[in-house]
Amino acid sequence: MKRHTINPVAWMLGLALLAAGCEDEVPEAMHICRTEWILKSLGPVGAETPIIANSRVELRFACDDTFSGNSGCNSYSGQFSATDAGDITIGQTAMTEMACLDAALMDQEARYIGALTRVTRFEREDDTLRLYYNGGAEDLYFEVCTDCD
Repeated sequence: MKRHTINPVAWMLGLALLAAGCEDEVPEAMHICRTEWILKSLGPVGAETPIIANSRVELRFACDDTFSGNSGCNSYSGQFSATDAGDITIGQTAMTEMACLDAALMDQEARYIGALTRVTRFEREDDTLRLYYNGGAEDLYFEVCTDCD
């Protein structure tokens, strides 16, 4: 019986080519994960309300169908499912229960979490992400975080 061996250099080159070709084949839904997002505004499409100055609302989608973030006062997490067609479902959200000293921040947090749990569609374009809720009439507008860990 003749034994065949594979040249290690050829094997590594093959793996590199395979990995390079996979980036184009990543499902659209996965393009929202592995990125830290910062909320910039929320509300009716075209008339969104900017978030409060010096406040910070973060969102991270992991590729294992979980999400987490900080809503300004509290940390939150949960599960999601997304399709290549742009449909997304946000599951039940767990959240810490710290109180903000600023009532406006508490209100913003409540509006954000309330909107997040009603999201049904997403749209990513370059360094921006829109999560639509209320039948697409309202959105959460995010930009890629440039100073996250």
